[in-house]
Amino acid sequence: MNKHMCRLMVAVSIIFGVSIALTGVNTAAQQTAGSMQPLPASMSRFPSTATTDKLSPRLKILSELAGSGRRLTTVDEASLLNIASSGPGSLLQTATGDLLVFARMNDISAAGLVQLHTAGASLVNLAPEFDVATITAPRSALQNIAAIPAVDYLWEEYTPMTGSFSPRRQNDQSQSSAIHAPSISACPSGVAVTDGITQLNVLQARSAYSVTGSGVTVGVLSDSFNQYVFAHTTEATDISTGDLPGAGNPCGYLTPVGVYTTSIYYSSYDEGRAMTQIIHDIAPAAHLRFASAFNGIFEFSDSIRALRNLGSDIIVDDVFYYDDPFFQDGPISVAISDVVASGATYFTLAGNHDMQVGGNPVGSYEAPAYTPAACPLLAVSSFTGTCHNFNLGVGGVNTGSTITVAAAGQVNVILQWAEPWSGVSTDLDFYLIDNLGNIIVSSANNNPTGTHEPFEYFNYYNNTGLQRVMRLVINRPGSTGTPRLKYLFTQSSYSFSGVQYAVSKGSYIVGPTVYGHSGASDAISAAAISYSTNNSPETFTSRGPSTVYFGPVNGNIPASALGSPSVRQKPDLAATDGGCTTFFPYYGTLCPNGYRFTGTSAAGPHGAGVAALMLEWARAHNAVLTAAQIKSYLASSARSVATDGSAQKVGAGLIDAFAAIKKMIVPRAFLPLSAKSY
Repeated sequence: MNKHMCRLMVAVSIIFGVSIALTGVNTAAQQTAGSMQPLPASMSRFPSTATTDKLSPRLKILSELAGSGRRLTTVDEASLLNIASSGPGSLLQTATGDLLVFARMNDISAAGLVQLHTAGASLVNLAPEFDVATITAPRSALQNIAAIPAVDYLWEEYTPMTGSFSPRRQNDQSQSSAIHAPSISACPSGVAVTDGITQLNVLQARSAYSVTGSGVTVGVLSDSFNQYVFAHTTEATDISTGDLPGAGNPCGYLTPVGVYTTSIYYSSYDEGRAMTQIIHDIAPAAHLRFASAFNGIFEFSDSIRALRNLGSDIIVDDVFYYDDPFFQDGPISVAISDVVASGATYFTLAGNHDMQVGGNPVGSYEAPAYTPAACPLLAVSSFTGTCHNFNLGVGGVNTGSTITVAAAGQVNVILQWAEPWSGVSTDLDFYLIDNLGNIIVSSANNNPTGTHEPFEYFNYYNNTGLQRVMRLVINRPGSTGTPRLKYLFTQSSYSFSGVQYAVSKGSYIVGPTVYGHSGASDAISAAAISYSTNNSPETFTSRGPSTVYFGPVNGNIPASALGSPSVRQKPDLAATDGGCTTFFPYYGTLCPNGYRFTGTSAAGPHGAGVAALMLEWARAHNAVLTAAQIKSYLASSARSVATDGSAQKVGAGLIDAFAAIKKMIVPRAFLPLSAKSY
């Protein structure tokens, strides 16, 4: 069945904001939340009926709240659930408050889908190979949906991260309008032109080789396009100033951006529109397409294939899902491999997750195996089972990894372990406790029989006004497995003033933060270098490598372990961030005709734009240019980065558009000698 034919509803709109407080259902945590009033006694425990056993722990709480007729504030609800209240890591939901939920089905036929609809769900995506329907549903319908015999389990989706390092103001229209006054555009690229056309030698390439991206189609996946209601400009004004193509573009680029899907998320920041502006600046004649990647991980992977089927030669995204696997290629990586095998080139972002404390990269901790030991004592009750010994294999026992969280700092952290999707046998839970033994926040999914994913996540925001010393605890409550495990922080290092484990030792690895499809072998992963320097990467740009231990996700069939780990040297290359767009602000920082768009989200489209120029040149000379060749030419012509320019941080170095096309010519790969004019 075509998923678009059976889609019952897709709402529109999107948000991207700042993560905030979360706590567990315990007294100490409620005090941390600050404003939350005591809940009825019936809500202090999970229901035990067969119906609600089909709900994830967080959906159980939400269904109880809905059943009581009580609705908490967004912040208090997030505090109760131990997640962010808005932006990355918050509940992914629509403008009306319906949640994006995964429904594992035992009957995914039309009859089963009708049952979902009758119970109050709306279909967003159908992934038959996973027996999963992605739906939106009001909190009040969760119990009814769980009661459907065709449903085996329901769990929530979290708002994904993008690679923008650009906290937005609540209302961009409050910014000065002087910089956006109508003006005569500087063809071919409009009034707000990215500095990357200079930094990456794009102008020189266009002049020397007469390339503008003509005949090339670039697909973009991000949060939204032309949905941000507070943006100072719209698609129409961007077209009128030459910053986007479309009817009325003063430079004659009349084909508008083709929008395949919009997002269900409830407030929109149009990061996708900013990305298309960058590509248009670099390759103004290229045709552009857009699809939202904010409708769940399965819809994201389907949209990658859809953009390819719609003719995209190059595809670029800037979105991370929290449960994108660490230890195997997930659905997004598989989709990337599919489109690259069909002839496309795929760019993605390295991410903004590198954390430096005391000069050391401390964004992740990885142990070769879960090592069981006695759990730390709690102030109230106790852990069951065992807890992981973090002690780097040097002897002694430490089942609480200490972190020092700054006032107003946050702990946004993902835990995964090396078991394949649909083959999870170990149940691990993740906790943050204080030095008195109080559980502050936790994540305790039913992994083996519920989500079928080796994944836990929580968020904590320190609103105490004081620095806090806390401990991370990994608990194995009832299983016996000892898999490799890794946790990764997703926030910048301003949150931490200290971590207990800051240096790798033996087989215990600290630091690498490239994960998920950013480490896909068939993707070109882009690190970020500021427009204002060629000499060093942005401190936040994620550090490689990425290593997988299992074959790719293949529906409900658990992948086998690889004969040996696949180590991917990521990122592959570096490109510009901080270039100008007409509306997308970085702390309100302005450039002459717009705002600076900063992060690896900006680096990816710079790479895609340069690839469009390369592809045009090759086609004009009757040559086939594969994704592997594009990567090779970009890498072999890249400029070295003087400071912190390691392969783990910037890959082969800073992209150079002119040098890359010249590299294509010098080996005389495409033209007979007599035809060469360089």
